[in-house]
Amino acid sequence: MKKTLGFLGAVLFALPAFAGDVQVEAAYAYPTAATGENSTIISMTLKNSAKHKDRLVSAKSPIADHTEVFVKNAGNIELAAGKRTVLTPQTNHIAVSGLKKPLTAGAMVPLVLTFEKAGEVSIEVPVKDMGAR
Repeated sequence: MKKTLGFLGAVLFALPAFAGDVQVEAAYAYPTAATGENSTIISMTLKNSAKHKDRLVSAKSPIADHTEVFVKNAGNIELAAGKRTVLTPQTNHIAVSGLKKPLTAGAMVPLVLTFEKAGEVSIEVPVKDMGAR
């Protein structure tokens, strides 16, 4: 029963979330339990369906001391109108540090994203099994 509920939770939270015209898709975090790290990176795709650009302003999570929108080349994460913006560990992403407990595959990371025009969206980000592709 517990495995079934965990699977259903992962499926439900894998569904897109919306903040106004911005859709959050395919969000996932990396596990930390095996490495002993107290930080992780969150990747995702942001789809802006609006006719105007938007901007990811901030991110926060109650399970960490610090959450930041990491921008590789300084500035802000701009969301072009009608386009998708992909956040990856190699480029722009959400950096979460000072985790209050290790993250294991299947766990969920509560996250609040704030967009300049679309407002806030609360999501649950699944921790990805790094062995699964």
